Order: sequence, then structure tokens, then C-alpha cells
Amino acid sequence: MNPESNLRQIVEDEWEKGDFRPIAEIHKTTNELFKGHEVNFSEYFEEGLGCRCKLAFFQTPSDRRFFVTEYCNLLFPFTNIFVLYDSKTAMHDLDEIKQLLDINDEDLDLVYKF
Repeated sequence: MNPESNLRQIVEDEWEKGDFRPIAEIHKTTNELFKGHEVNFSEYFEEGLGCRCKLAFFQTPSDRRFFVTEYCNLLFPFTNIFVLYDSKTAMHDLDEIKQLLDINDEDLDLVYKF
């Protein structure tokens, strides 16, 4: 995560309901993404995949909301970024998130098209 970012973690009570969909899959763990930063993750069990998951909600400086889910204890663990489904803003949202998390295209395993 970019140490100078104004990324704000939000609690679940602040979360807006909506049609959030995965936009990118990353080959970094949440520990790697947020190294040196205090981030509180909720944990739950994903029955469909049969794995433990870590989840955190965020708000960008431009007031966009997204969440990060890490699918743990799989043969190949992965982390997904979810954004509000909007084909007009999704890629811009991803660009802003990449900058805030200090990741680049090489860190992305997959980008989902809306």
C-alpha cells in the first residue's frame, strides 16, 4: 500500500449496499498488500470454495468504495478487488485503487471486464 495514500478503511456499518463485482485478481496476499499498515480484516468461511477468507472495506479519496477479499488456505491463495458495477467508471476505479495500493499491471493475475 502506498504510504502516502489517503485510503480510508471503513467499517461494515458504513458500507453502501450495491451490485459489487470483482474487477481484479491479485497474486499478493492481504499481508503483502497492506504491509506496514494497520488494517482490520473480518474473517469468514466460503463454503463454495471450502476456504477461509479475509475481508476489508475501503473508501478512496474520490469517495469510491471497494472491498478486498483474500481466499486463504487454498492450493493457490488469491486476493480479489471488488468495485461497484458500473461499466463507465470501473476501469478508472481500478486505476485509482492500483495507485493507492501501490500495485501495477504486473501484479494482476486477471482483470474482469464489465
